[in-house]
Amino acid sequence: MVIEGFVAMDHLNSALCQHTFINQHHLNSQHLVHQTTKDALEKHLGSGNKHAIFVLKIHLRSVEHDIEHNTIQFHNQQSITSTLNQIFHDFVSRNNYNIVSLNVSKRSKSLSTSVKRSVSHSQLILPASRSRRTIKQTSGRVTSHPESWLRDILHTWQNPVYNLKRRSTCLSAPSTKPLTRTSSHSQKITRSDLRQVKVIGQVDKKFIAALSSQTMLIFDQHAVDERVKLEEYMSQLLSRRDVLLVSPSIRVQLTALEVYTLLTNPHVVEQWGFLVREHDGSDDVVCITTLPQVIHDRLLKDLGLLRDIIRECVAAYTQDSSHTPPTLLSLVNSKACRNAIKFGDVLSNEEAQSLLDTLLHTKNPYQCAHGRPTLYPVLQV
Repeated sequence: MVIEGFVAMDHLNSALCQHTFINQHHLNSQHLVHQTTKDALEKHLGSGNKHAIFVLKIHLRSVEHDIEHNTIQFHNQQSITSTLNQIFHDFVSRNNYNIVSLNVSKRSKSLSTSVKRSVSHSQLILPASRSRRTIKQTSGRVTSHPESWLRDILHTWQNPVYNLKRRSTCLSAPSTKPLTRTSSHSQKITRSDLRQVKVIGQVDKKFIAALSSQTMLIFDQHAVDERVKLEEYMSQLLSRRDVLLVSPSIRVQLTALEVYTLLTNPHVVEQWGFLVREHDGSDDVVCITTLPQVIHDRLLKDLGLLRDIIRECVAAYTQDSSHTPPTLLSLVNSKACRNAIKFGDVLSNEEAQSLLDTLLHTKNPYQCAHGRPTLYPVLQV
């Protein structure tokens, strides 16, 4: 057996930077040999070097171990662990590190019943010298200090793959009126500003240019319509005015506790347009007789989504939460996105003005269903 590698000292600790290899096969953190290596280093180096950084490569002859299903099995595992303990003890002793007293088992004369051991202690390499380290210790905390040559490379390197040409983007047009503190960089757009919006025209079939008081705004036509449709669909859900009767009813399997909670508190799903009744002959199944019109098509295609929504409603009730079920909200967001005006759709000035007027009456006119801004202040005129 031959061991080579390095061990970091001086309280450079990280359990994520501890690696053990056997014949180029990486051992997981739960492997006995890896755990033995960690424990031996901690005991011999002292508590100040707990989780000491190390990378060790152990070379064994093939007759000393087997590889089955990406795991390593040893013919004499106890002999391996005992030998590792002794090697680390000798390593620490030879380099005059502080040693914690430890009773180490006597070296075994063989790693297996038929193969003699051959260990080269000199190949357990010492830690790298301080001059080569780029990690310095300050007040007990480890910080990283990149070398100057690395900083120079990052600033001057010309990427041969992505040859990006930088172009300046003008966010404000020349004006005789200097920008003030309420310029496009920091101006807050209120509902009062949105009430004064007058459409100038469509830009590149993607945006709507409009003027509000003395501020020019650019609206993302897709994000605007997505927000409008999202709140329209949520209003339909909460009002339960568009409900689809399902015949035959849909059976949904839950846990017995979930079924009991649902049948004793049916309002937790009725508020979203689902009517539920008990299933005869089974205490872990309920029958859904109605679906909300807004998302019924997706639910009928994937009954797993229906089950997820029902379970999330029950969980929200037991946790005393009033949040919209995440699966249901995701389906509504998706439908609002699919049905919204797309980039490339042509809008007349009248259609664009009507769209912006509708946006004003939404609860959150500043973001689409997925969080993208609906408008951008460009400049003051």
